[in-house]
This record gives sequence, C-alpha cells and structure tokens, in this order.
Amino acid sequence: MPFIFPRRYIQECLDRLRSVLTDDQHTDLVARLNRKSPDRLAAMWEAVVLSGFMSQPDFVHEVPLENGRKPDFQFRLPDSGIPVVGDVTSVSDKGPKKDNPIELLMEDIGRIAAKRGSDLSQFDIRVDAADVGDYRKRKIVLKLPKGPHRQRFLKEELTPYIIERLKAEDYGHKKAFSSEEYNIEVTFKPKSQFVSYGHPSFTSVLHIDRNPIWNALKSKAEQLRGAPAGTLRILILCDGGCEAMRDRGLSSPVGRDEIVKDFLRRETGIDMVITMTVKDERQPIGPSRRVHHWSWSVKEAWLQSNAENSAVAAEVEQVINAFGSRVPKPASNAQSAVKNCLTMDYGIGAWGGYTMSGNRIEIPARSLQRVLAGEVSVEEFNRDHGWPNGNRFASALANGQTISSMTMTRRSENDDDYIEITFSPDASLSPFK
Repeated sequence: MPFIFPRRYIQECLDRLRSVLTDDQHTDLVARLNRKSPDRLAAMWEAVVLSGFMSQPDFVHEVPLENGRKPDFQFRLPDSGIPVVGDVTSVSDKGPKKDNPIELLMEDIGRIAAKRGSDLSQFDIRVDAADVGDYRKRKIVLKLPKGPHRQRFLKEELTPYIIERLKAEDYGHKKAFSSEEYNIEVTFKPKSQFVSYGHPSFTSVLHIDRNPIWNALKSKAEQLRGAPAGTLRILILCDGGCEAMRDRGLSSPVGRDEIVKDFLRRETGIDMVITMTVKDERQPIGPSRRVHHWSWSVKEAWLQSNAENSAVAAEVEQVINAFGSRVPKPASNAQSAVKNCLTMDYGIGAWGGYTMSGNRIEIPARSLQRVLAGEVSVEEFNRDHGWPNGNRFASALANGQTISSMTMTRRSENDDDYIEITFSPDASLSPFK
C-alpha cells in the first residue's frame, strides 16, 4: 500500500475538492499524488485534510492574506462564526536520513549479493554510531562510509567479503569493517524471509528546539502571522514518516507534545497545533491494531486572552472530531508509506487473505482476478494462501460440489473487495442416488 489511506478514499477526497479548488490547484495536487517522490505522502495529507474541512462555512483554499501569504485553508466556525486560517504540513526524517544513509548501504549489499545469486537476507548488518557536536548541537551520526570512502569500501572490502562468504558457505562467519569513518559488523547466514540489521537511533529528539517538528512549526509560523486580528491560526502537523511524531522512544528525552507546547509558549504566529499520525497499538492477544492518533495543543496566552476562547477551542475540537470520524482505518503506517511512495503505485490488495466457514469461502476479488488474468499461477495462489495440498475450489470439485452462488461485497474503506462463494452438491458431478 503506497499511502496511509486507501487509494479509493484519496480519490473520493479529490473528487470532493473539485468544487473548492481551481483547475490548476487540483491538477497540481493530482500530479503530486501520482509522482513517485518524497512529496507524495505530504500531498496525501493535504488532500485528506482539505477534504475534511471543505464543508465548513466560507471555506477557501490558498486565498492571499494582506501580507501576500497563501495559507492552505480559511473558513468560519459553524456556531461562533470565528474566522480560522491554517496550514497543513508534513514532518519527515528526510534530513537525518540523508546524513545517515543506512538504506543505501543495505541496497549496496543486496545488489552485490544478487549478482552472485544471493540476496540481502543472507547478511546481518550492525552499524555503530557516534555523538557529534557540543551539548547544544549534539546529534547521533551513524558510522558509515560516505563520499569517496563509500566506493572504496564497496570495491575493496565489502564485495570481496561477500564473494568469499558465498563461495565458502561458512554460515556464522562474522567480520568487522572499521576505520575512522565507519564501523560496520557483517555476519553471513542462511537465506531467510527477513532482512536483519541494527543501529542506534539517529532520529531521536535530543533538543526541544532542534528537531524536525520544531523546524516545521517555525517555518509555518510566519505564514500565519498575516492573519487579521481575531482570527484563530491553526497548524495541522501530519506524520510524513517522522519518528518524533510517534510515541517517544526510550532514546528520546523529548516528546512530540512537549515540543509543540514549548513552541506555542515561545512563538506568536500560531494559536493551535493539531498533530495527526498513525500508530500500531499492541493487543493482549493477536496482532497489533493500526489506529489514528490525533492530539491537539492550544497556546495558553490565546486561551486566556478572551473569556470566550475556551468555547471557541471546544468548537474546534468538535470540528476535528467530526472530521476524524469520517476518515477510514489506516491501511499503512507512515514509515512504510514513505518508502512505498518512492517505488509503488498500486498495492496487491488483500492478497493471501480469506475466510472459510462450512461450504462458504470469502476471498479478495483482486486475488481471483489476478489468477484468472494469468498474472499469478495457481501454484503461487495456493502457496500464498497457505494451501499446499490444493485450494478450496479443487476440494469442492473432488467432493462433487460446484459454485451455487457468488456475492460481491464492496469495501470502500480499503482497496479491495471480497467475493463470498457458496459451494453446493451438484448431480452433474455426483453419483445418482
């Protein structure tokens, strides 16, 4: 799934936005969604949020303020009539990832191994890190070869090691590659379904005012300062694949909500910040559950400047909650989506999923269509559905049953539909009785 939300839902948002966006604005948004680039996830959030607010009174998009800035949205609260102006922005770890190209190293190892008939899963990679800078500017940087050191490392150290290990097949062999620039440990192992690697977190927030969230808030504060007096200035801060936007990890001394509240205390350009992200909630039994995780913070100075502002804040909360109730269950988390947005257009639907009960089976419609289209073989279908000894269709025929009914269930909350198939005994395939 290339996005956090299903493509069907995103298209519904785009269809609704045609009535409030100009042709050029709509075309630009669609182009950003179709282009495989880091901006793709941000375009998704923009489409979803604008669609969620467009039903509010006097909604407009990118209409200039007196200072010439064009905020993403302006509208009036439905009950109080208070004007609202705001922007939508996504926060990512693009900067830290550029400085710590661990994914590039993994691609290099996979590419070298593939040329020799292997793959990345045969190598476990561990990378060390170092603290860089004084206390105020301290950051964690992975010890990886960069620039001219990278090509020399690949040619003279990594490639010979991989070739030698694949030839010797000495599983468990471990080697450390160390220099002033890098410190990498590679272990050779049998092929598996999973790629394994580890490194210290370089995206943990070490300073409350030096991190991707603070930077995003700072860049948008000036955008909203030109709003007329009496206007509520809101920033919608969305997760574009940023670790700091999720729950604080053990290595992060500062969390998302602390950053937002401290920014609102210090800065004057924003009155309210709403954060939108997705998280995987652990369940006592079974797999984790993917859910929306939205929170909001209000500037205390704004809240106390007018006795009626508490009621205004409560009205905003109602608008946000109504918007949230219409958003479907997330199809992916932000970490996966930001990667898929660079490489994928369409997902594989609910491939491999099914339910069986008595003489009925429910399977994803696209799975059946892919088999009928010859895109995947029956053998692949059986394997990926966990049917090594034949599928339900084959067993039905063997038992003298044919398809007696088929019902399609349209599921707009995801990017696949389900077909319920009922099998019944058929005299055409059974002995007379």
